[in-house]
Amino acid sequence: MKFFSLCVSSVVLVLVGCTIRQDGNIIDLSDLQNLSLEQSNEIIPLRLAVANVISPTGTLESYSAIVDYISEKLGRPVELIQRRTYAETNDLVRQGEVDIAFVCTSAYVIGHEEFGMEL
Repeated sequence: MKFFSLCVSSVVLVLVGCTIRQDGNIIDLSDLQNLSLEQSNEIIPLRLAVANVISPTGTLESYSAIVDYISEKLGRPVELIQRRTYAETNDLVRQGEVDIAFVCTSAYVIGHEEFGMEL
């Protein structure tokens, strides 16, 4: 009987966790636009790409400290470029549209094999 209760509880938890919640906080990433920055012609921002692992807001919160640190150490602004997937982030690196990127291990291996991405 305990086994049956455990199975039923597990199924209920899985079903509850897999349901689709639709609330008013939906973020549309289909029309991404770069932020306009006030910048002089002399200081070019470092463009740092990341994939949104949690959400655009969560990613910004997670990376803001390191963006500020890099900016302070380099003495130049850092522009955080977010994409939905690691593949999209790799495409930015491949096309030379960003200076650096944070990617996972598998994205690095794919990038290294496909276009010579370097650490």
